Amino acid sequence: MTKNKKSSGKFIKLFVPELRQIAGGDEKTWLMMAQLEYWFGKKPDGLYKFKDKPKEPHKAYKDGDSWAEEMGFSTLKIDNALKPICTHYGTFGKYKEQKGDKFQGNYYLSYYHKPSHLTYYLRNHDVVNEKLASISLEETSSIFRAKHSSQVGKESNVSSGNWESDVPEVEESNVMEEEKSYIPEYDNQE
Repeated sequence: MTKNKKSSGKFIKLFVPELRQIAGGDEKTWLMMAQLEYWFGKKPDGLYKFKDKPKEPHKAYKDGDSWAEEMGFSTLKIDNALKPICTHYGTFGKYKEQKGDKFQGNYYLSYYHKPSHLTYYLRNHDVVNEKLASISLEETSSIFRAKHSSQVGKESNVSSGNWESDVPEVEESNVMEEEKSYIPEYDNQE
């Protein structure tokens, strides 16, 4: 399994209104994009995220780590915010069956992996990096542009949907032994 590089600690959460130039949608969409960029700065090979706090206990869940808790949005608002920027596959099987551009022209994709009850998110590095480089960011957002438009995905094995790496690293302490066997692996098949 390809290990994700540890965060340098230089990524910080920023409110970046300039993202509305490329994200479309409303303010919730570009807030979600900023948050996705924050997380992909830490996990460029992909990440998993709960939409809301799980109803049943889950070993991979940490308090406050779902989109709903982190963003303060309802699950419906999260879905609506992601629509303009993220292609969603209801199952890992549907994701694997998709031919060609799995992102379908979007910046991100997600799929729900039923056996592990996890939703995985992947980034279309080339497209997002190009778009981020094209927008005018104010002086206050220069940290965001420097870190995200030029660095994310450059040193990873991920590039525009051709996946050579494994599923995002899951902290051992947060996953039960039986859950580990359910985590799917990416391969080079389109």
